[in-house]
Amino acid sequence: MPGIRLLRITSSFVAELTRLPAKPPVDPADRLIIATSRVHGFVLVAADQLILRWPTLGHVGTTPAV
Repeated sequence: MPGIRLLRITSSFVAELTRLPAKPPVDPADRLIIATSRVHGFVLVAADQLILRWPTLGHVGTTPAV
């Protein structure tokens, strides 16, 4: 699909996934999203309040979804 880019699961991604700072979300999908954002320097667009609290902790950049 145009505009879709697949990312490889690398050792740095797995390492980041296992050592997320603070108290990571319980939802494994949220952990994957946050770890991916941190490894690749992405800014997340999210409506999930648990993910949106991460920038206040300095752990990931987010932008609230409209």
